[in-house]
Order: sequence, then structure tokens, then C-alpha cells
Amino acid sequence: MDEIKKVHLGKAKCAIDLGDGSERGEYVDQDYILNVLGRPMRAISLMTSYYPLDEAFPKRAHDAFSDQEITFQWDYPYDDYETYKGGLIGQLDKEPFNWMRDVRRHGQDVCLTVTMDPNVSDEHIKAMAKDLSTFGRVMLRVNHEAGGDWFSFTKRATYKEIGDFFAHVCDIFHEEAKNVKLILCLNGLSGDGDGRIEKEDEFTSAIKATDIFSMDRYMSLHWGWPYDVACKETKNYYRETVKNI
Repeated sequence: MDEIKKVHLGKAKCAIDLGDGSERGEYVDQDYILNVLGRPMRAISLMTSYYPLDEAFPKRAHDAFSDQEITFQWDYPYDDYETYKGGLIGQLDKEPFNWMRDVRRHGQDVCLTVTMDPNVSDEHIKAMAKDLSTFGRVMLRVNHEAGGDWFSFTKRATYKEIGDFFAHVCDIFHEEAKNVKLILCLNGLSGDGDGRIEKEDEFTSAIKATDIFSMDRYMSLHWGWPYDVACKETKNYYRETVKNI
């Protein structure tokens, strides 16, 4: 006699999203990942950049500026993620769309990060919303770690302008692509013990507009890699305690 098992089809107590590809790593296809892990994730996080007002775009930064001497990952004129070739560029047979189709074929949702020029017009944002409106459940993280100073978008606008731009992106997506949930990623609490979010005043409009709020915190991080080695003589890394995090 076959064994009968009880299955609960309600919400899971937790979920796992998997990052696949970044500024330092390339995309790995889902056939390989599922073969290794043995099960799908809730979502796959993909990293892209969108700086269509730059002359060299949509070439990836390390290809477009291969003649420049780079000593830090964020020294490129725009962020060195795989470029987002949709929007007004309109190349929907390129990345990240092939990745997104691969993710969806394997029963997973898409969590797409896009670092983007906060000076793009509404036409760019609406075109991006149209791109993503056909991919089912999508989480879109725009200009993450927004309170930092390393990404290119932080060098092109003030923090308040970046926050207001995020809120404006939310307004457009909420109208044009209702399947997409927006994620705001800031650096955490102020550190003053007052319970306020870091740069809360500058990002108030973004905090109110977002669907999902996330804080950027690492137990350990070596942001100097691959241009230096983490050792006592270098300062481009840190380790934190569980208590402080």
C-alpha cells in the first residue's frame, strides 16, 4: 500500500531567493542550478544597469572602457553590471530578458535589480514597465544601496533627487505594470540610536512609495576584491558581530 502524506498548500513560513550574476560574476543557467540544489527558489535575483544617455551604452562597462586603468570596481563611468537592453533600446532578445525567461521556465519569480540614471525621461521608465509587464510576478529593485556613494547614479544626483526619482518610478510602474513590486534598498539605521533610517529625510518620498523596504547589511564584506587581497594591510573589507548587525 502506498504511503499517504498530508500536504499544506498555504503560505510558506520562509522563502529563499538566489542571486545569480553580479558585477563580479556571470549568469549561471537554471538547469545547472536546479540540478545542484535539487529544488527551485522563490525567486532569482538578477543584476543589470541602465544608463541609456551615455554614449558607450549599452556596451558593458568593462568592455566599453577596457582601455582605462581601473583599480576599484566602481571606478567605471557607469556600473559594471550586464546592461539592461530593453527600455527605449528595445532589444528584448538580449539580456536580461533571456535570463528572465530561463528563470520563469523553471517556476521561479524574477527579482531584477537595475541601477539606472536618475535623469532618464518618463518615456524610458514607461518602456521598461512595458518590458516587465509580461513576466508574471516581478520584484524590481531600483538603485539599491541608495544611501551610499559608490554607484554611478549617486554621482549624478543628490540623495533627495534619487529618492524622488525612485518614488516617481513607483508611480509609473503602479500604473503601467501592476504585476511588478518595487523594492527600496537603503543602508539601514542612522547609527545615532534614534531609530531613524539613515538619510530618512532625503528618502521620505521613496519610503512612502515603495512596495517592499529592504536594508543593506553584511556580516562580512570585501568590497576591494578583485583589486586587492583582504589582509591587515588593506582597508577595503570589514567583519561585523551578530549583535551589531
